Amino acid sequence: MTATTGLKLVLLGAAAALLSCSPGTDEADPHAHHQMAAAGEPTDLSLYNLEGDWLDQAGVSSPLSSLGGRVQLVSMVYTNCSFSCPRIMADMKRIEGELSEDIRSRVGFVLVSIDPKRDTPDRLAAFAESSRLDPGSWTLLNGSAGQIRELAALLGVKYRADGDGEFAHSNIITVLDEQGEIAHQRTGIGGDPAAALKAILKALD
Repeated sequence: MTATTGLKLVLLGAAAALLSCSPGTDEADPHAHHQMAAAGEPTDLSLYNLEGDWLDQAGVSSPLSSLGGRVQLVSMVYTNCSFSCPRIMADMKRIEGELSEDIRSRVGFVLVSIDPKRDTPDRLAAFAESSRLDPGSWTLLNGSAGQIRELAALLGVKYRADGDGEFAHSNIITVLDEQGEIAHQRTGIGGDPAAALKAILKALD
């Protein structure tokens, strides 16, 4: 088994362990069984250890680790979605709006497209502008099909093309700590943001 394969198995095991807990609870402590790295540095269970670069809405190519050093809210969506994705984004904006100005400056918001063929950087930039997403806080990412499948597996997100350019997909918002570890996940749309807010504050301690 290669080192890369071993890392993926470790990350998948950690993600599965967190997902086994009920959404919105604090039963899973992702830091309980290993040593935390310095702020911004990937730990052994960090998603930021995944290889490969992603394109953001400005066309800049960077690894996931470039998101390190801030708590990040992450969701996997696509811009042509007319039902659940806008509601996921509304939930993320609601969480953003509940944060104080000081806390908000330490938190990022990431939308990862599951439709990379259509969600080019130009399309993501236009979508971000029309949705009034602050480019200083919101990052929209386009990756290869393999990268997207890999990240989705680690986040517990299931998706599939459903005909006519639509996708069926999980509705999950993930809180990543500054090292890129899963600190909290919320499944569903339109729920109470309290648990996510609590997880953000805890991750910033």
